[in-house]
Amino acid sequence: AILGVGLNLFVFFQLIRKRFSSKVVTYHVGIAIAGVHGIAIAVILAGVPNTIHLFHFDQYIVFFCEFVVFMSFWLAHIIWELVPANCILQYIALCKPQFSTPVRLTIAYGYCSLLLSCSSPYCAYFYQDSLYDNTTREVHELTDNERFMAFGGRLFASDKHLSGGINFATQSILPTYFAAYGVFI
Repeated sequence: AILGVGLNLFVFFQLIRKRFSSKVVTYHVGIAIAGVHGIAIAVILAGVPNTIHLFHFDQYIVFFCEFVVFMSFWLAHIIWELVPANCILQYIALCKPQFSTPVRLTIAYGYCSLLLSCSSPYCAYFYQDSLYDNTTREVHELTDNERFMAFGGRLFASDKHLSGGINFATQSILPTYFAAYGVFI
């Protein structure tokens, strides 16, 4: 994770420091966005050793033993949704050179933003509940002095929570994944 942060920071600062031709501004922006996303993912991966995933009957629980940003769910979820942007930029640069830089960026990141807007509501699949806290304490035999944050979700939807793991996979992950990579077919 530290190496990932270091390499992405190096790339990001090189982009800021060096002057580029106006013809490659599109690439400059695409690489900068990919670098910032890479830094965020690397920071999250630094927290992974402090994260434990637990399946208990129909519960899927993720709990943190130390501070880890809740945004990790969203950042990990959008990995496949941001990747196509740079590929779309490359395609437009090669096949439609008459398009201006703002048009190229709007097309590439507009498509990815559409995917993000479709999937982001489902990132609230994980929620805190005393049930998850109790299950975590029971399964891992934790004392009341040990601090953690438990977020969980049910495999199937219930009356209380309309989004279950099956809904999360079939309505959020699979459609956006296939749409993100299906654009190249």
